[in-house]
Amino acid sequence: MKLRVRLVGWIGVLVGGGVVMAQPQPVALQVPVGATFRFVAYGDTRFTDPSNTKASNPEVRRELVRAIAEEQPSFVSIGGDIAYEGADVNDWKIWDLETTIWRQRAIPVFPALGNHDLKGDEKTALANYFARFPEIKNNRYYPVRARNLRMLVLDSALDETSGEQGA
Repeated sequence: MKLRVRLVGWIGVLVGGGVVMAQPQPVALQVPVGATFRFVAYGDTRFTDPSNTKASNPEVRRELVRAIAEEQPSFVSIGGDIAYEGADVNDWKIWDLETTIWRQRAIPVFPALGNHDLKGDEKTALANYFARFPEIKNNRYYPVRARNLRMLVLDSALDETSGEQGA
């Protein structure tokens, strides 16, 4: 088997703390793919007001979103920190606006929670997060299967070695 990797852009991934909550049973998501498939691992995007260039670089962020859409991957895995402040609905509106092309092209997104996604009032932050990703059914961690790939999406704010996530 030959593995090919193409890097269209890179932004570091930062995930971190939060409050431990009781978890529903994880949901296994299946990705319909052909004999070969491509996916993108992406993270630390910090979608926020484009005038806030200290928190993130909106020009680079938009260009990476566009480049990912052009690649037409089977799915995108986001390693956390999608929004700059998870409880700020305006940050999520920037996500909605800037990633419209992914929804138009039906590119699934499998997110992991990062510390910025939980920033602010955690209940509000989680409501904003889960409103964008209904397919994960309010799960903070879950597996994804695409042919012979099994990806475990974990919540670093939860203990990975005990409880249901660690099982």
